[in-house]
Amino acid sequence: MDAPKDYVDFIGSVKDRIRNAQYAALKAVNKELIGLYWDIGKMISEKRSELGWGKSVVERIAMDLQKEFPGQIGFSARNLWLMVDYYIEYKDDIILQPLAAEISFTHNIMILTKCQNRHERQFYILATKKYGWTKRILDLGGDFSFIGSQFRLTLGGEDFFIDLVLFHRGLQCLVAIELKAGSFKPEYKGKMEFYLNVLNDFHRKPHENEAIGIIICRSKNRMVVEYSLKKSGSPIGIASYSTSAHLPEIYEKALPTAEQIERGLGRWMGGL
Repeated sequence: MDAPKDYVDFIGSVKDRIRNAQYAALKAVNKELIGLYWDIGKMISEKRSELGWGKSVVERIAMDLQKEFPGQIGFSARNLWLMVDYYIEYKDDIILQPLAAEISFTHNIMILTKCQNRHERQFYILATKKYGWTKRILDLGGDFSFIGSQFRLTLGGEDFFIDLVLFHRGLQCLVAIELKAGSFKPEYKGKMEFYLNVLNDFHRKPHENEAIGIIICRSKNRMVVEYSLKKSGSPIGIASYSTSAHLPEIYEKALPTAEQIERGLGRWMGGL
């Protein structure tokens, strides 16, 4: 049956309205849960300080809550301790506390346990909020550690900024990530080579391997991921570079695949 006049635009508007309502409902539910877990963490924390409640009391609280609310997840003793940690960590932080309330408790706990300082936490909270990073995306795996976003390089009195710099513990090297709108351009490779040179000469520790660059570009239909790998060239010490999606075996095993990177940072590109 042929669609009536203006039907396509109409049904598109209805679908958008439904999606917006679903998203708003999810945000509302998350806000309530975060508030609930915050209050529980606060209540337990205060009783611990006041009366010295310890492990056994928290375990009893967990059993009573699970008995009262059967089938409802989230009230294990471990989760109750996480609520306490969440409250204690953010109760005096006027900047991170409201930001943390805007993402899920699961995301918060991952960020809280994996990040070593509040600067890291702020970056991942903001990225999760803005780009919708899932818990599988955060940090692209356990071997990555956050170094900085808009990482400043200063050379010859000029400042340059790398979108994201991580450290890969397995490969023992810095990883520079550049996020570009549109398709790959040859000048992106030259710019990454420049960044890698500066990272290697001024930021790499003596025991670390040479830096790796990852360039992520969005084309019309899909993300294109290019790895720029610095490697030793001839015996006289001249460095050469190769840009390829086909990595040496040691890198293939250690780094996420192009598809994982696309999923992991793809939402970021929506902001470019």
